[in-house]
Amino acid sequence: MPRYFFDVLHDDEDVTRDHQGIDLPDLEAAEIEALEIWKRIIGERVAGAANPLRWHVVILDEYGAALAEIPCPFDLADEDDCDGTPEVPRWRRACGDGIGAT
Repeated sequence: MPRYFFDVLHDDEDVTRDHQGIDLPDLEAAEIEALEIWKRIIGERVAGAANPLRWHVVILDEYGAALAEIPCPFDLADEDDCDGTPEVPRWRRACGDGIGAT
């Protein structure tokens, strides 16, 4: 079973690295795990943590290659949680040598 890592990019500057990772059956399961991470981030926002509007959860494989980038999912948070206009989340998966829109 492949191991996936979930780094959190904060405002395109700071990164919280996932050094442990988790074994999951496939990328779809990893995307579901990324949404669980977002639920925790949004819960911390409600508790007074930093604004995650420009944050991303990046799913990486065991070699450090980015497989998908998950922005703040406005369907999990209300408008105040991410301080943005509600919209359909844009899920991005790796495309070529970078992250590209699907």
